[in-house]
Amino acid sequence: MLHYLPTSAGADLELRVRLHKARDMAAALRGRSESALASWCACQCHEIAGAVVFAAGVTESQLDLVLQLCRSLMRAALAADSLNSDEFPL
Repeated sequence: MLHYLPTSAGADLELRVRLHKARDMAAALRGRSESALASWCACQCHEIAGAVVFAAGVTESQLDLVLQLCRSLMRAALAADSLNSDEFPL
């Protein structure tokens, strides 16, 4: 991470690490879920986190909001993936 953001430290670095993990989790769910809704939510999380995680000039408050959004998208993706079944396709 520091290779791409050598000046990042403290809370900024911590938020970016969490966004990077959210992006990786989203990519993993995208590849294994049979739910279209879960895949869509994970895709949105992956794209948003990927656009911000290494971007310069993003404030800590913006990083925190993006992280909250990504966490919400992943919660929705995981819920849709868990609910998805032949009787209840999502």
